[in-house]
Amino acid sequence: MLQAKRWCIAYPGANPGNLQRDINNICSSIDCSSIKPGGSCYQPNDLVSHASVVFNLYYKAHSSQPSACNFGGDAMFSLADPCKDQFSVFSEYYFSTVVFV
Repeated sequence: MLQAKRWCIAYPGANPGNLQRDINNICSSIDCSSIKPGGSCYQPNDLVSHASVVFNLYYKAHSSQPSACNFGGDAMFSLADPCKDQFSVFSEYYFSTVVFV
């Protein structure tokens, strides 16, 4: 059975303070250069987009284990890559095609 790829992204309605705290914590141990100016995932330059990329980096660094996409209710799974498909990721949220964790 073929399984669709999943990405761990930030919940768009998450508390901004929690997202920033999580970015700071994760980026202290994982390379987050992709969300810095000039990085491949810098645009769009907003907190939810950057948190989505960082959450997914953490998730992938932990072998894509579902338990690695649990940030106090501030994360969810998506079928769209948070770095490549920014519009699609958040469109999926609004059309309820994501799975909350």
